[in-house]
Amino acid sequence: MGPVELSIYGQATHNYGADGEPGEGQSYSPTNDVLTDMDPSTNNDAYVVGVEAKIDKVKLGYKFVKVESDALFNPVKDADYQIGDSAVDLAKSDLHGHVMQASYNVTNNMSINGTVYLLDREDQENPQYKALNHYRLDFLYKF
Repeated sequence: MGPVELSIYGQATHNYGADGEPGEGQSYSPTNDVLTDMDPSTNNDAYVVGVEAKIDKVKLGYKFVKVESDALFNPVKDADYQIGDSAVDLAKSDLHGHVMQASYNVTNNMSINGTVYLLDREDQENPQYKALNHYRLDFLYKF
């Protein structure tokens, strides 16, 4: 077993372009299947803080994620967080939670990755829509 490579990272963003009248924000209420009257000049922040450890062919990672409803421009949102109720694409942020990852390099060209998303929607009172637990297993081959 070789040495452990440890990486700590963080990213933050603020959407300075989010502006408009109440009701033009991206907050969505799946219980009513309508957009809410959120003020688009609020809820403009997103951040992630995490740590990764690599030991030989194994990589483990953890990150805490918070994405407010108007923090990101819809077409550039990470599809990994677009899970849960899919009625309206505008509803796919405004969440926070934990992401855990593990990967193993089988060969130089092939790896197996597993990711667990334990996310909660902000300001969502209906438990049916609150939790966004998602499990993903990827087999990657580079050529």
